[in-house]
Amino acid sequence: MSYPKQNDMHHTIIIPHRNRNRHLELCLWSIARSIEAVGVRHVEVLVVEHGSDVKPTATDRRVRVIVDERPMPAGTITTRIGTVKHYENAFCKSRLLNLGIEQAQGDVITILDADAVVGLMWASGATLLSRVNIHRVCYRVRYIEKGEVAGLLNAEVDRDEEFNRLFRQYDRHCLAWEAYGHPAKNAFDSHAQPWGNSQFSMRRSDIGDLRFDERYIGKGLEDIDFNRQVYEKLGVAFRGVIFTQPDYAMFHLRHDYDQDRWSDPAFQIANCDRYNGRLE
Repeated sequence: MSYPKQNDMHHTIIIPHRNRNRHLELCLWSIARSIEAVGVRHVEVLVVEHGSDVKPTATDRRVRVIVDERPMPAGTITTRIGTVKHYENAFCKSRLLNLGIEQAQGDVITILDADAVVGLMWASGATLLSRVNIHRVCYRVRYIEKGEVAGLLNAEVDRDEEFNRLFRQYDRHCLAWEAYGHPAKNAFDSHAQPWGNSQFSMRRSDIGDLRFDERYIGKGLEDIDFNRQVYEKLGVAFRGVIFTQPDYAMFHLRHDYDQDRWSDPAFQIANCDRYNGRLE
C-alpha cells in the first residue's frame, strides 16, 4: 500500500454540530492556531450541521459548513429497565459523521467533537499516518470545567495566553473515559492496543466502506461500535497510537445546555444494549 507523502497529504477534519456555536467557534480557532503553528497544508474542516437554532457560519477559507436538512429519526424505544421513550428529532451524530465522510476530500480523516479544543501541535498528529504503518491515531482527552470554559469564551480574554496556561497544566485536569481496549472482548484497559475513542484520525483507504451505525441515538457508544467494525475489518493486523503529550492532545469543554436531547438515560441504555447485542 502506498501512503500520501506528508507534504502532499490532504487532511479532512469532520465536526458534527448542533447548538454548540460558541464552543464551535473556540474549537475552530484552536484548530486554525495549530495548523498555522505546525505549518501543515491541504487541510479542510467540514462542520456537518443539523437543527441548530442559529446555523454556524464559516469565515476561514478552510472551513465548509454542510447542512443536513433531513428530519432526524423518530420512534419509540423500550429499555431493559422498562422505560418507554417516544422521540422525534433526536440527534443522530452517526448520520452527520457519515455525511462528512462521504463529502471529505482528504487522504486522512479526523473525527472531532464541536465542544473540543486542541493543543498547539495537534494538527501534526495526523501526519503520522503518512510516515508510519499504523491505522489509527488517537488523542487523549481531558475536561475543562464550566467555570474555566466561561473564561475562555470571554471576548476580552487573551486566548493564546489562556490556552498556553491550560495546556501547561493539562495533567491536572480530569481525564475523559478512554475506550482503548480490545473491541471483541469489551476490554477497556489503558495497556491494550489503542482502538480509540471518539477523537481520532484514520486514512481514508483504511476506513473504506466502514460507516458509523445510524441506529445510535443521542450520546454514546457510536464511536465504540465503530471501533468494533475496525477490529472486524483489520483484526490482529491493526496498529494504533495515542498522543498523550498535552500539545498533541485536546480538551473537552464541559457545559449543561441541550442535554435532554443528547444525554437522555433511555437513549444511553438503548445504545449500550444495542452495542452488547441485546437489541436488534
